[in-house]
Amino acid sequence: MVRTRVPAGKRRGRPAPKDGMTIGVDFDDVLYPYHHYLKQRIRARWGIDLSGERVTTFYYEHHPSLVARGVTREALWAEIQGAWLVAEDHAHAALLDPDAPKILEDLQRRHRVVLISARSTNALPFLESFLERHAIRPHEIQLGRQEKRGFDVLVDDFPKHVEENAVAGGHSILYTSDENSNFDESRLPRVHRVHSWREASQVIERIDARRTGHA
Repeated sequence: MVRTRVPAGKRRGRPAPKDGMTIGVDFDDVLYPYHHYLKQRIRARWGIDLSGERVTTFYYEHHPSLVARGVTREALWAEIQGAWLVAEDHAHAALLDPDAPKILEDLQRRHRVVLISARSTNALPFLESFLERHAIRPHEIQLGRQEKRGFDVLVDDFPKHVEENAVAGGHSILYTSDENSNFDESRLPRVHRVHSWREASQVIERIDARRTGHA
């Protein structure tokens, strides 16, 4: 996929501060309840109801019910990409955490906030409709990011991404989900697990305090 930077526009928030950190924020299962909608698509296509089940892997094709039905990674990937492009879902979905818009607005007064996603570029209108409805206005949007490193702080739910940013020298905040609940972050001192945006904000404040010598 192609890395895309979205030019400034009416949806853009305040100008990015020059002396703050760069904070990368993932979209799916950090702001948008993506796996809720993926489970709906799995039920509609294969009749497998995972809605009341706690799935503790991102690789749904390994779930016993999908294995028994013969669901391949390729078939599941088609549903994953399809979930990116459903206008109605994005037009009605609630935030995972209703505190996110206010906290992100506060962070943007001091730091550059970049929304980053592995979604393909054709998902941009649906992503933007969700952000606009919830008054989330990042300084920048980047799509097609298969690697997420180089951020002072990364907020993401996918262990591979938080680990690669931490190994590269940044701090990573692992936003807890069922799918990442088996990941052991204790071996990575620069990875911080949180359960809410309020917790994430507190972690970011501590990181920034150490950075600026005000800890």
